[in-house]
Amino acid sequence: MSDRILTCASCGVRAGAGSVFRRGLCWQCHAEKTRRRGTTSAMWHIALLIGGIYVFVSSSATTKPIAPLAFILLALAFYDVVLIVVTVVHETAHALTAILFEFGVREVSIGVGPRMASKRIGHTRLVFNLYPAGGHTLTLPHGDNLRPKMLAVTAAGPLSHIPLAAWLATVSTGDELWDVLIRSTPEVVMFYFLINVIPIFDNDGRGLARLFTMSDDQLRAMSSAVSSIAELVPTLDDPVANPPTRAQRNAMLQHLQAPGLSPSDRAFALNNLAVVDVLLDDPELLLEADAASWDAFELMPEQPALRNTRGAVLILKGEYAEGIDLMKPTMTKIPAESLGESHLDLAFGYVRLGQAFEGRDHLYAALRRNARPRLFAETLRHLGDLEADVIRQFLEPDEDPATTAARFRRAAGPQAAITGQAIKAHISATGEDKDLWEIGHALSPE
Repeated sequence: MSDRILTCASCGVRAGAGSVFRRGLCWQCHAEKTRRRGTTSAMWHIALLIGGIYVFVSSSATTKPIAPLAFILLALAFYDVVLIVVTVVHETAHALTAILFEFGVREVSIGVGPRMASKRIGHTRLVFNLYPAGGHTLTLPHGDNLRPKMLAVTAAGPLSHIPLAAWLATVSTGDELWDVLIRSTPEVVMFYFLINVIPIFDNDGRGLARLFTMSDDQLRAMSSAVSSIAELVPTLDDPVANPPTRAQRNAMLQHLQAPGLSPSDRAFALNNLAVVDVLLDDPELLLEADAASWDAFELMPEQPALRNTRGAVLILKGEYAEGIDLMKPTMTKIPAESLGESHLDLAFGYVRLGQAFEGRDHLYAALRRNARPRLFAETLRHLGDLEADVIRQFLEPDEDPATTAARFRRAAGPQAAITGQAIKAHISATGEDKDLWEIGHALSPE
């Protein structure tokens, strides 16, 4: 590795060449810049829509001709609404065509800017961002006759613009102003069609070109790899109900050998390998998880799921503060089914840093949903080492254990049950502080 030192052009942080830098920025500043760009774009679009609504309401209240600048604002707002409609139709066409061919549909995302809402339907996650224009659909293609099916799925989005444009060409409201706007919408819709099919961007056109140029062997290898990912989806969605297996890990390693993986595909495959390694709860796999999560993070440092995985691996490696800093901002952006595992990782990090209160809160959140009993037990024992000192400071002279437990429960709330379990785990492991057993039992009788 090079000894060259890199300096972030935004915050001035200095780091070795092994650190993730993008266009002169450290990964934190680059991720923040990307987030701000998406938010700014969304706010401009929303402001445009509000301006258009204002012009429409104002013009409806008077018989005077609409001013040229006001008409331009109304037209831009109208075309923004058209873009929203085109986006929804476009992504729906991708998803429905994939379902028609019995492909898995992993995610349908509508919009740009910060995530506003998400909903899981089966194994498909629907994501809605601040401004609903632009989007993507992630599919898991597999089976026979793969090339024509994938071509159909990829082409379905752009081709959906053609019937939409044809229908808009027949619409008439009887209002001269609106008819002027509507008559121009077929050209606008077809302009979006051209943007999607010309393969100079990372768009459907480039995907079609890639499919035409891939060999049959490459397609078969990709199909086999994607099938392995499809089998992994239930585990990624709910590792408690569907614990990972070594066979899934081997399938992920095979997937990474498939030819023609795009950088984003490779990043998510590496991330999934690291997730499986972590969920298998085998310390011997930590080195592989470290390498895979680092490579994935380096490819796409702005992705919350990849940052979350990298943070978890850092915590398990003993780099607790760095891992916590990486994970915490992602907790509101990852699937709810994964939160139990992330809370467990954060609990372990905080406990190893000696921060009992934060560790207790996160371990309580992980209590009902975690797939790693070994790590949970280890975290509980280390928390017990800290909580024994906390309880000793809480004791009053000549106070019986039940009264102490009741006072602590009032102060700590439901999390007091975790303290009770932690103290009992600490005493069982060390044989020390046996005088606190009654308090631990009172806080957590089971």
